Amino acid sequence: MKRLLLLLWIFLVASAHAGFFLEKDAAIEEQKALDINRGFSFGPGLSATYYLGAFDLGLEGLAAYRFENDLGISLDLSLGISEAVHEAALAGRYYFSESDFFDLGLSGVYFKKNSEWKKAPRIFVDYGRNMKPWPHAHFALQAKIRLSYLVGETLGREAVYTTKTVYTTISGQVALVFF
Repeated sequence: MKRLLLLLWIFLVASAHAGFFLEKDAAIEEQKALDINRGFSFGPGLSATYYLGAFDLGLEGLAAYRFENDLGISLDLSLGISEAVHEAALAGRYYFSESDFFDLGLSGVYFKKNSEWKKAPRIFVDYGRNMKPWPHAHFALQAKIRLSYLVGETLGREAVYTTKTVYTTISGQVALVFF
């Protein structure tokens, strides 16, 4: 009878702690995956900006620094391909989940309108997501949607006998970022 009680007690103690070491390993692996996302990230991308019934394509250069669990800063440089609209942006970034974020920022836009080069500031709001192929990957596909408002000067498209102008644009961006 004593052996049966001893075996029953050993079984209960062992089953109570059976997952302890597995959970500890899982927690360590999860922390390693989170640490990869912290710090500096950079990468190239493509963007498409929609305004006045047409798309403008651009090449992007991205850099970001995540200095806390949910705060960071980002820098975007954009060179227009289809239209001569170039931009340099600086934004504060808030991560509301491990891969989703909002940016609120200010940029300087340099563009050609009526055969003159113009400069204007732009304010914008972004929603973005970093999509990693696996948790420990040191790269991700980043997708962003940006809503922006040009302050002062307007962007324009020349049509026959007229130039249409607009202050607001919406754009999408896809980039490959490295951590």
